[in-house]
Amino acid sequence: MKLFIKGRSGKKLGVSAGIALTVSNMVGTGAFTSLGYQLYDGSSVWSVALLWILGGGTAFCGAVAYYNLILRYPGSGGETHFVTQMYGRSWGHAVALLSIVFGFMAPIALSAIAFASYMRTLIPWDLKILASLAIVLVSLVHLLSLTVRGVFQTGLAVVKIGMILLFIIGGLLHIGDPNTLNWTMQSEQLSPIFTAPFLGALMFVHYAYSGWNTSVYVFDQLENKRTVYFSLFLSVVLVTVLYVLLNLVFMCSVDVDLLRGVTEVGQVVGNAVFGPVYGGVVVSIIGLLLIGNVSAMIWAGAQVSLRYKELLWSGDTSERKNSLHLLIIAVGSILFVLKYDFEALLLITSCILSLVSVAVVLGLFWIPLIQRKPNNLTLSTKICVICYAVMMLSSSIYVLLISKE
Repeated sequence: MKLFIKGRSGKKLGVSAGIALTVSNMVGTGAFTSLGYQLYDGSSVWSVALLWILGGGTAFCGAVAYYNLILRYPGSGGETHFVTQMYGRSWGHAVALLSIVFGFMAPIALSAIAFASYMRTLIPWDLKILASLAIVLVSLVHLLSLTVRGVFQTGLAVVKIGMILLFIIGGLLHIGDPNTLNWTMQSEQLSPIFTAPFLGALMFVHYAYSGWNTSVYVFDQLENKRTVYFSLFLSVVLVTVLYVLLNLVFMCSVDVDLLRGVTEVGQVVGNAVFGPVYGGVVVSIIGLLLIGNVSAMIWAGAQVSLRYKELLWSGDTSERKNSLHLLIIAVGSILFVLKYDFEALLLITSCILSLVSVAVVLGLFWIPLIQRKPNNLTLSTKICVICYAVMMLSSSIYVLLISKE
């Protein structure tokens, strides 16, 4: 598969680069930080595995919905573009602001903070300064040509997958005491499903899968709809398999009590599997790989900002004007880094993104009803839309409830 294909308007991203961009956005902060928040009292290895399978299934259902949306409303900008086409420009303005602030600026800040947390073993700087510097440097990369950005993103995605495979293989060769895990599947182990702790854990899983829809944000920079198709579905399937294996290996490698409530899960497991010396190197590489999340979201976020400008004013939205929107995303992300802590930012970000995406996918039902047109969705698509909405709303409601306590 080609990275780039020469089109009439210049080079565009091929299937490989599209998948790389999506994988880079998905795999990152959540992969190496979520497990500690999923090991609640009563959880088992099977309940944790089910969490990641459900998260992957939810992302896949969302991909089905978004692919149907992009077929109906082709164009870059993601939710901003879809809402504008379905509900009008006024709603498009509101969603654009929410997407820019909480869909990109806040997650970029989260990834940058996670990067700084891992890298402090090598660079003992202030956490916020290190995170802000990472955002600035990655933004400078995206001022370069599309070819450079595509190669940079593809390289990060390849190294990310390689690092996860290294953890999986290394963990399998260093299995901890099997008595620390309960591998038996009994009915009481499935009873906590959809209880409050399970929904809370699922919220972190949804965040770990966020980014599965990256390709729709940069649709105009992709060669064709086939590229969108593969970058949506292959990325979700690949990441789901890797996530399930990775977290099973995490739980097998060390005593789960050492992971419960821990943010830097990769650091604990890395030191246990590879030793303090090599573990430190691996942990530092994990920190560097989190740059891939920052890079992918800065890229996609600039496209949403560009789309917002189109909504407000008509004018030149060429690649040469992209630098202003990169600057907007970078400055906003740095402000989040300087003002908020990790957990509070993650909670509000997850909730807002879930509600916006649910409103978008339900438009597949709502718009034909308003326009009094037949709904030509297939039965499988309808099921996927409903499942996605139910799963995302349940987690969002849980977040809203615990935020009031």
